[in-house]
Amino acid sequence: MKKKQLTAALLLLALAVGALVGCGKKKETITIKDGEWKNVYFNEEYIEEGMKTVRGNEAPEVTLNMEEYGFGLGIPDRWNDWEHVDELDDHLYLDYCGNALVFYIGKSETVQEFKEINEDLNASNEKKQEAYYKIFETGFPFVAITTRDAGSTEALFADSDYGNRFSSVEKVGTFGGKEYYFCYNEALPTEGYSETDLMLFQYVIDSMEELKENLVIFPAHAVDYEAQEQAAADKASAINLSSFQTADLNGNTVTQDIFKDYEVTMINIWGTGCGPCREEMPELQAAFEQLPENANIIGLCVDGEENGELAAAITEKTGVKFTQLVMSEQLLELVGQYTIYTPTTIFVDSQGNLIGEVLIGARSGVDLTEYYLENINALLK
Repeated sequence: MKKKQLTAALLLLALAVGALVGCGKKKETITIKDGEWKNVYFNEEYIEEGMKTVRGNEAPEVTLNMEEYGFGLGIPDRWNDWEHVDELDDHLYLDYCGNALVFYIGKSETVQEFKEINEDLNASNEKKQEAYYKIFETGFPFVAITTRDAGSTEALFADSDYGNRFSSVEKVGTFGGKEYYFCYNEALPTEGYSETDLMLFQYVIDSMEELKENLVIFPAHAVDYEAQEQAAADKASAINLSSFQTADLNGNTVTQDIFKDYEVTMINIWGTGCGPCREEMPELQAAFEQLPENANIIGLCVDGEENGELAAAITEKTGVKFTQLVMSEQLLELVGQYTIYTPTTIFVDSQGNLIGEVLIGARSGVDLTEYYLENINALLK
């Protein structure tokens, strides 16, 4: 069971072109009759940029796709414009469970408990996982999208995760031998929740029609993870750091001049919520201590501005001594928009130009200190 952290989801920028099955003309609205949607568009193929929603419109800018199961859901634009978007972001969790994508609003008390445990560098992984599961046990599941083999409707309604947990289960349609269902709750839970919880519950319930219209359906297919990794590396190859300004975790101003004295600088892009990022830090420090004079290593924390204290605590706990930059708005444009996964490791020359291979994700089964040093030494003239 994959869990929320949006690092586990592939967020795609959908620009809406794409061929669709059906009569070929755009439908103005989706109608529902006897619990089944009508006038639904289905994409004939999965393409990373260019699919349309069930309504025939371009998919939202941020759409979470489950390629193995043939559907995706776009995040409503109004969520980002809401005055309480920070609270929504803190409480929104996703559960990838079997062939379903389930959206939850976490209970404030449970979310806070998880945050405190997750930020406790001495807490065990088992304790963190237990606190994380509790979010789903106590939270409010407001939407689920799921598929079943055609003709297995009874199994869906007998499933306690859908027939019992959601007040409405609607059949979207049948495509590629699969039946697609949109499950949701329309009524607020009444006991044991704070005013903030109830406000968030009501807001996502009020977004239900937009969520329905943001559904994307396409042929299910096996995911080529190697190809995804290569695509992420190709995307990151657009990074250019020849001119920028940001700060480090100590508040010092840093510019592209940080590169000028080194033939090669390795930049490790990481986040405070990324377990593999934390785990490799001692080996990164070991590589830093063995660097030749004309090479350097720095870190770039993607959430360093908002979680600076936690980032500093992590680096102290893991013994990291090399410079850690924060993702300023400028770096978000120069780096963040091209970085899909953490950790991502890139290499630049003395001018801040990208050189060498982009390394996506954490490596297992290898000596990471040796691995990073080999990549650095290969780029030295």
